[in-house]
Amino acid sequence: MATEMTAIQKAKWFVVLKMFNETFDPSYLKSVTASDTPTPKQMDGLARCVTGLRLDEKLDKYNLHGFIPFYDTELDWSDMTNDEASCFKCGERLDVECDVVFDETEKRFWSVEEFKKHSRIRVPVVKKSAKSLMM
Repeated sequence: MATEMTAIQKAKWFVVLKMFNETFDPSYLKSVTASDTPTPKQMDGLARCVTGLRLDEKLDKYNLHGFIPFYDTELDWSDMTNDEASCFKCGERLDVECDVVFDETEKRFWSVEEFKKHSRIRVPVVKKSAKSLMM
């Protein structure tokens, strides 16, 4: 059985995947999710954000199981080889100033763009015949 994500995990995925428009300022979410010990007031605010931004609905569009989001400030790329610091899917070296996603199965990093391309859950479209719609 899959474990339910916490509000912190949901908000972090939201920020890393950049699931917001250019007018939204994610700095509050980023500061709370990057904090080692968020206050109860911050956690209440975060819970309201998760609900208000409908993060469950937005995150359901991606297969997040087995992946961990990282902010650019959380990783030290200097001690990694070119192979370790390359995107698992496209092979290009990851920019040291970008958020990334870690694949726990392959033990490799993905760029956010590649992750979004390959991890989106596709919902099958059921076509109905014109005749069935007229009945």
